Amino acid sequence: MFLKSYTGLSDRKLIENINGNIQYQMFCGIFLGPNRLNDFNIVSRLRAELSRKLDIKTTQHILTNAWKPYINAPNVILEDATCYETSVRFPTNVKLLWECVEEGYVRFQYNKHPGADR
Repeated sequence: MFLKSYTGLSDRKLIENINGNIQYQMFCGIFLGPNRLNDFNIVSRLRAELSRKLDIKTTQHILTNAWKPYINAPNVILEDATCYETSVRFPTNVKLLWECVEEGYVRFQYNKHPGADR
């Protein structure tokens, strides 16, 4: 599950990378040699099994106690105010052509009627 989160790969891509990457195999404690994992659903089955067996409250308590000595200000909450563009669009030939047509039409109308607003 760590590799899945770390790499951001889909289940299928993760299995493909485990099959072809000896470092991933070593990280997982396996060596496939010439063999390959063919079951791409193994990751989702493992995730489902972990969700059934993992007690979140107990895990959170254990992690909190383990990290307590390293937290300087336990009463302070930090928030990330990172901003990122949500309306990113990628220009394609059709989009660029359409924008040129629109702009050309606006300019044509403006020149046709110079007193009108754009």
